[in-house]
Amino acid sequence: MRTTATLALLLAAACATARPDYHAPGFVGGECVDLLAFADLEPLPPDQAVALLPLGKASEASHHLAIVREEPLHRHERHDLTVQGLRGEGWLRLVLGEGERSIRMAPGTVVLIPRGTPHAFRATGGKPYVALAVFSPPYDGKDAVLVER
Repeated sequence: MRTTATLALLLAAACATARPDYHAPGFVGGECVDLLAFADLEPLPPDQAVALLPLGKASEASHHLAIVREEPLHRHERHDLTVQGLRGEGWLRLVLGEGERSIRMAPGTVVLIPRGTPHAFRATGGKPYVALAVFSPPYDGKDAVLVER
């Protein structure tokens, strides 16, 4: 893991580009964080399927950088989740009351996953998918329930 000073310098300097940037008071990266540079600083180890890196937190929501190869079918009982694609491609599977739906995820794709909705994700193209994940209320890391199907 990089030092805080290195992270702040690299990420603040990168925000002058047209890449997705993130602003949140109190975040370790300072005033502006280039989200793709942050993802590159924290690559997903080969033996890990998902990384959820905290970005910012308020009373009603938390923001995370999600780096995902594949995640199993699961649901969040107490959290609504909004996902915005930043880099890569993949398929998001949602299990809804009226059946299943598969959504092709790419940079710019935004999906709302209401609490209790079973979902799974698989990156395609050989590289992890990078997304901004917004949980409401703030995610505690304990609300992922595996779903058997």
